[in-house]
Amino acid sequence: MASVTTTSTTTTKPSYSRLLALPTELQKDIIDLLSLPSKLTLRLTCHNFYTLIPRPTHRDLLALEQTSWATTRRLYTCMDCVRLRPAIRFADAMRKGPKGLHGKEPHKRFCIDCGIHPKPRTTRYSPGAEIEVSGRRWVLCKLCRRFVEDVECVGSGVCGKCHGREGVGCVGRCASVEEMMGMNTAYYGTSRAKWRSRRYDYEDELPECYDEQFWECYDPAD
Repeated sequence: MASVTTTSTTTTKPSYSRLLALPTELQKDIIDLLSLPSKLTLRLTCHNFYTLIPRPTHRDLLALEQTSWATTRRLYTCMDCVRLRPAIRFADAMRKGPKGLHGKEPHKRFCIDCGIHPKPRTTRYSPGAEIEVSGRRWVLCKLCRRFVEDVECVGSGVCGKCHGREGVGCVGRCASVEEMMGMNTAYYGTSRAKWRSRRYDYEDELPECYDEQFWECYDPAD
């Protein structure tokens, strides 16, 4: 007698949300009791809550960045994209001083992405701007328009690749040192590589008129 094999099929019940089953008015009442971080998290769970929960305003995010929830995560608010973004997405000058968490002008803070690609009819980082990010200097090269961590000469406004191009006159730190010391390239010979190796000996002797912060481009409204 042939044996009959039976296969049992199991069906999984679809996920069920009691919150979604409630009337919209009750959902709104519950959402109003949540903290802002909880609202932002719930807003990203499904299309229903994404449309039901309004997008936070710039003022809401500025208040949120002062909470322990945001400070432990090192989140800062951008005025242009109106988002909480990690600290690495901002220049050091945007996280300290007047635009810092406890500064007088945190509402003027913008992230690096919005600074490099500003909104129409706004000006942020201009070509040639040099900014420090986590203690490292980056440049928006005024020649090739690349934003790279390759500053050959502080204050030149060009990347290392463009700095060595023929016909590019440097107006940065090496030029300032040369002018201050009354030197000429003949002192170090005709080798530009030798001149570059020597210019760092005078970093602590820059002229008083040299302003390190000059190369940090701020919001024109400042």
